[in-house]
Amino acid sequence: MKKMLLILPALLLLNACQQGHSETSRAFQGDEQAVGNNPDYWILTDPAADLANYLRTTVSIEGRTKLMMFNHQQNELLIYDTKSRELEKKIAYDHQGPNAVNAVFPSGGIHVISKDSILLYSQLQSTLYFSDMDGTIFKKTRIQNDSIGFGSVFIYSHLALTKDKAWMQSLPHTIGEFATEDYENRPNMFGSIDLKTGATKEYLFDYPEIYQGKDISQQLKMAHILYNASIDKFIISFPLSHDIYVTDFKGYTKSYPAKSSLVGAPLETVKNRKDVGPSAITSHYYWINDKYGQLIYDPVSGYYLREAEKGLSEANFEKRDFATAKEIIVLDKDFNQVATIPHHGGSLLYHFFEGNRIFWNADFTEYNYDRENEDTIYFEQKRFY
Repeated sequence: MKKMLLILPALLLLNACQQGHSETSRAFQGDEQAVGNNPDYWILTDPAADLANYLRTTVSIEGRTKLMMFNHQQNELLIYDTKSRELEKKIAYDHQGPNAVNAVFPSGGIHVISKDSILLYSQLQSTLYFSDMDGTIFKKTRIQNDSIGFGSVFIYSHLALTKDKAWMQSLPHTIGEFATEDYENRPNMFGSIDLKTGATKEYLFDYPEIYQGKDISQQLKMAHILYNASIDKFIISFPLSHDIYVTDFKGYTKSYPAKSSLVGAPLETVKNRKDVGPSAITSHYYWINDKYGQLIYDPVSGYYLREAEKGLSEANFEKRDFATAKEIIVLDKDFNQVATIPHHGGSLLYHFFEGNRIFWNADFTEYNYDRENEDTIYFEQKRFY
């Protein structure tokens, strides 16, 4: 029950051959894509860890796919092998001393640099931690010139990693009722952080047209960013834009349609609403808006998957019923929109790829909360090409 109480507030914050570009591929939708709608794959989680874990990543280490998640209650990094479905390793970090890692949750990030090097990011501490697989912190880099703040006001920060820099959206520290005029009028920026020195550099990247002239919730301005080394480009997705953007931050930018019929016109923030407190208004408008969510990349196939969901009704938001209509848009390596996959509508927290299939967590409400099962993550699997 303790973990259930911790999970619910987090959910409130967030919650076969390749067919190329043929017409058959574009019509490849709906139940055709389901390999198994009933979960037939599961992982037993560590009893001390949260089931709904927002600091997580998928990585391939020496040819084997790993699910990694940070247990902020125990200050441990958990590594699961997707073949054996076992907890392969725990990496424990200290709270004090040379191997200390602090304030990674919330608004932190995690990225695997190599098979024996991990980057942990604390937005609250403005610090990059570099760890080996034994939990030794061999480097800490404090971010310099951090007058605005890199990362997210949400529960995790989207981070893209190149050879010598980390890249994140640059956002104001101060939001909501305490926002200043400079905050309200500030253009959108992305920043690079030198992994050795912590020195930062910002790059102007205008919000898409749908944001222009509108008062939009801060959470609905937070972009997802990833880096594709094979094309040496960054791919950016904004919650309200039907397009995704491919850029090198050096002058090249191109947009590609990645549209879902679930995402309609945005609802602007109404700051004088009596029924929503000032401190909760950002979250309120995040949940009742249609939006695009995660942007996922499979480096083996080169495909991209983009989450899209319908906004909650106000009645469901008040009841804390966060399930909604959701689907996954599939783009090939050339950013052609080739398929749409139905989703169960709950949180998409864990995923990994196996050939032409993606595995993602089944609905927590149905398979965990309703059954009072806190220690198993069930997975659905879908064919995406």
